[in-house]
Amino acid sequence: MSDYEYDEEVGDGWSDSNDDGSGNGDQEESISVKIENLMYMAENADSDDQALEKYEEVLALERENSINENTFKCLEKITILAGQLGDFEKSKKHNSELLDMTETWGRNDVNEAIQNII
Repeated sequence: MSDYEYDEEVGDGWSDSNDDGSGNGDQEESISVKIENLMYMAENADSDDQALEKYEEVLALERENSINENTFKCLEKITILAGQLGDFEKSKKHNSELLDMTETWGRNDVNEAIQNII
């Protein structure tokens, strides 16, 4: 064994994870990363159908995990995409949900979303 070789099985005793001891730190991080990845895929999708599917996945994940980081944007995008694809019932449903959220979001965000939908 040379001076620069080491035993790969011996660790340094430090963990590379961001675990806070609660046991769910990695799970929360993985959900957050998954949501970020889905948002990226939706924004860069090849078709409106694919984008709609990804935005719906983000919306479902956020609802399952009580996260509201991208909910407003997803509702806006789903409303627009569903309308463009001719699914007016879905567009109407998500638009109603979006309008229900207007009191919890900033006035500029709401105005911009409404303008984008129109």
